[in-house]
Formats: sequence, structure tokens, C-alpha cells
Amino acid sequence: MSDAMEFEDETTIEIDRNNNNNETQDEIQNETQEHVKPQRASKKRSWVWDHFKEEPLKEGMAKKDQRAYCTHCEYLQIIIIVCCMENGFTCHILNLVVQDGIKNIDKSIENIRCAIKWIKNSGARLENFTKCAENARCASTKHLILDVAHRWNSTYEMLEAAQAYEQAFDRYDLEDVSFGNEIRNKGHSIPTSEDWTKARKLCQFLKTFHDVTLKFSGTKYVTSHILVVELAKIHNILVEQLQCDYLEEQPTDQHLYDIAKVMKPKFDKYFGDIENMNLLVYFAFILDPRNKEEFLEIILDDHYGLEGKPVVELKKMHIKNELKALYEDYVRIHAPPSTTSSTSTSRKRPNPNNPTSTTTNSDHGDRLRNRMKTSQTSSSSISELDKYLGESVEDFDTNVSFEILLWWKVNSPRFPILSLMTKNLLAIPISTVASESVFSTSGRMLDSYRSSLGDKTIESLICTQDWLCKSINTEKDEVWKTIILLEKVLLEQEGANL
Repeated sequence: MSDAMEFEDETTIEIDRNNNNNETQDEIQNETQEHVKPQRASKKRSWVWDHFKEEPLKEGMAKKDQRAYCTHCEYLQIIIIVCCMENGFTCHILNLVVQDGIKNIDKSIENIRCAIKWIKNSGARLENFTKCAENARCASTKHLILDVAHRWNSTYEMLEAAQAYEQAFDRYDLEDVSFGNEIRNKGHSIPTSEDWTKARKLCQFLKTFHDVTLKFSGTKYVTSHILVVELAKIHNILVEQLQCDYLEEQPTDQHLYDIAKVMKPKFDKYFGDIENMNLLVYFAFILDPRNKEEFLEIILDDHYGLEGKPVVELKKMHIKNELKALYEDYVRIHAPPSTTSSTSTSRKRPNPNNPTSTTTNSDHGDRLRNRMKTSQTSSSSISELDKYLGESVEDFDTNVSFEILLWWKVNSPRFPILSLMTKNLLAIPISTVASESVFSTSGRMLDSYRSSLGDKTIESLICTQDWLCKSINTEKDEVWKTIILLEKVLLEQEGANL
């Protein structure tokens, strides 16, 4: 009996010990889970990368220079997808540069913005302002636009439309006393002539940025070869405003100077050094037959001329060497195999069984012809790239539309490999507007009420929308040209009558 009680006591102690151990393990596990941060779900890798096979990095090669094989065409190239993404954010980078510059906007611009906001708050006020504009004989037909504070392009469009109504604002202030009183109560004032002068200067300064952004956002033409020139325009505007620092003079316009002072560091961060830029845009620039090396040297001298001639030459050689390396990759992949054979270059051996087949004068003529072929082969060893760069540049005329794709199509028989490389480079977009608009369109097509449409139906809707928009825009252009022509004829008739 006592043995049984002892065994029962030992069993109970063992069970309690196990329970205590389990509770201790649970506590430890709970504490560990509290201190361990939950792992973030890793992003799903794009299926596009499944079509590329990375080449191992060579010794001394940076990660950004890594190359990859396309599994479909076995083409060794710099990963073109990354290059497209880098170039595609050019407009976004320019927007950041300009937005930082006009963040602390002048008081004059605030006065104009407040006046426009007060007028547009009421339909009656807007109607009275329109009458004032007619009485003041303002020639502009644009409507007043109220900008969005965090979008510089809307600020530019607001000032561009409003600066033509300077006299209309003055006339409205005389006719409506509450206009000036309410604006002054908000801490602003009626725009003065000095305010409008500053607004016009800011418009002129921002116009280049606005035009460049629109040009980069185009989807109906090639854009990769124009980036270098447009960046040179922006760089020149910033340097002009900051030139007083080099000359140790006072700035001609303090407001524009302060804006350029903020823009310049960010612009140099992305576009200031060639080594930090995507060289494919320079390759596309050189492969424009109107540019080539001659214009490249001028562009580099304009940007880096103050640093000295050796720096300009170093930048040029860096671009040229990388371009040659890319071209050699294309040659290695796409060049046809050598067709030289011994039967075409060596003369026939005499047949000892045929005495008439001994060496004659005709054999000597064949040898002379073979020498000609050899000289032609040695002269044709010059690469397509060197041949292209050695030719004169095409004439540049702003009044004539130059079709770069058509030029390369016509000259592709002369440059078969170089034209393939050019085709890939010119296909790189500078802006992501086209791709973003596709996602926006798909969002409008597939909403919560039409989420079960089939693939064919969605494709038909998107394609039909694109075709209709294209036809409507073409008709609008034709109508607008007709209107301009009629206005010109009427003005000529009025001039003749006077």
C-alpha cells in the first residue's frame, strides 16, 4: 500500500514537472514572438526577369554594369528594362527640380493667386470680370485658371493665362469695392504692375521647363535622342541666373536667382555628371545623323567647358568607348559568320595528269584578281560605327520635320548591325506617361461594376477608344488649320480695304 502511494506521489510530481516545463516553454515562445518583428511579405518578382539570364560579374565590374542574356534571342545587353525605367522618370525628376525651386514662392504670385481665387468663387463675379476684360479690350481668350500649390506646371499655366488680364483686374477693383477689401483682409493686396512684371519673368523662366516636359511626354514620336539637347537648355537657364556668382556681381533678379539657386544642386545630382547618368541617352543622341560626334563635343564643352579642355575630352572618350563596347556586343551576336574559304582565295593546283592545266597567263590574272579582293577586304575592315561617324552630319532645319526612324530604315542596308542597335536605343521612352495612361485606362474599364469582362472585350474597348481619340484629334487639327487660314484671309482683306 505504501509502495503504491509512493508511486502515485512520484507520478504526480512528474506530471506537475512536465506541466511546469510546458508552461515555461509557452511563456518563452510568447515572449519571443512579442520581440520578433513580423516579416514583411516579399514582393513578387516580375515575370519579365524570367526571360533574362544574368552573366556572372567579372573582376572589377560594378553591379550597375552587369549584363544579361535574353533567353529568347540570346542577345547580350545591358539590362534594357532598368534603362527604360531610369529614363522614364526624367519628367518626374524635372518636376521635383522645379517644384523645389518655387516652393517658397514670391509674395507677388500669392497676390495674383488670391485675386483669381476670389473671382472664381462665384459665377456672378466671373461674369462681371469677363465684362471688365471686354471693356479693357484684353485680346486674350484664355480662361482664368486656379493652380494647385504642389504642381508647378499648373502655377505656370495660371500665370500665363492671368498676365494678359492685368488691366481687367484693375478695372474690376474700381467697379467692385468688396474685391479689394476682402483680399486685404486676408493679408494680400490687389496685384500691382510690379507683381505682374515678376509674374511675366517667372513665366518666361518656367516656359522652358514646361515645353521640355511636354516634349518628353510625347507618345507619337521618338524621344530618347532629344534628351541631351533639352537638358542642355535647362542647364543654360540655370547657369545664366547664377552667373553673377562667378562674376561676383549682384543678381539682376533676386527672385529668379533664389529659385535657380535651389534648383541647380538637385539638377546636378541627377544630370550633372555623365558617369552617374544612363549613357544610353548619349548613344541615342550620337546615332541621330544630325548630331554625331561634332555636336556631342559642343554639348560637352557647353556643360563642362569651365572645367577645362582635358575634362571635356575625357567625357567624350568615356562615352565613345562605351558606345563602341555596346556596338561590339551587337557585332558578336548579329554579325554573319566569315565566308572566306580556301576555294575562293587560292588558285587551283595544276593536275599532273593533264598537261594543259599547267600555270598559264590566265592563272596570273586570277592571282591579280585575288589581290584585288584581298585589298577590298582590308579596306572594308572599318566598322559600321566608324563609317557612320566618319560621314558628314545631316543638315538641321527647324522648319523641316526630320524622320529619324525613316532615315535609319533607308540606310539600314549600309549599316545592318548599327541599325539594329539604333532601333533598340530609340525605342527607350524618356517619360512614363504612356505606360501610366495605360494603367489609368484599365482602371476606368475595369471598375467594381464591370469586373468580369473578358480579355477580348477589354482589348476591344481600349483599342477602340485609342482609335477614336486619334481620329477626333486629327479632325480637330484639320479644323484648326482651316480656322487659322480663314483668319489670315480675313485680315488680309481688311488690310486691303483700309
